[in-house]
Amino acid sequence: MGRLGREGLRHIKQVTDGATAVSEVSTGAYSMCILTPSWRASTAVQLLTKLRSTQATSSFPILLLTSLGKEKDIARGFQLGADDYLVKPFSPLELVARVRISLRKT
Repeated sequence: MGRLGREGLRHIKQVTDGATAVSEVSTGAYSMCILTPSWRASTAVQLLTKLRSTQATSSFPILLLTSLGKEKDIARGFQLGADDYLVKPFSPLELVARVRISLRKT
């Protein structure tokens, strides 16, 4: 997430598995989570569900960043608890703006 760092956002960490993501987010060291799920993989659904069902992360801002842009995919993301949804390809400026908006809400 080089662009986010260049925009002054700190404590950015990329993880590649759900268990590590839940563990990292639960520490309280981060202000939001950007997930890049493929809904074809049940682990992405499980991860979002786990983050929303855990007390420490139930209201944690989550942005989904995915190539799945059909209306049903977007609706599913919000139904599972995402706060925002951005479809690839995306503008880096839009990503930064959406992150800043999410952080202002917390």
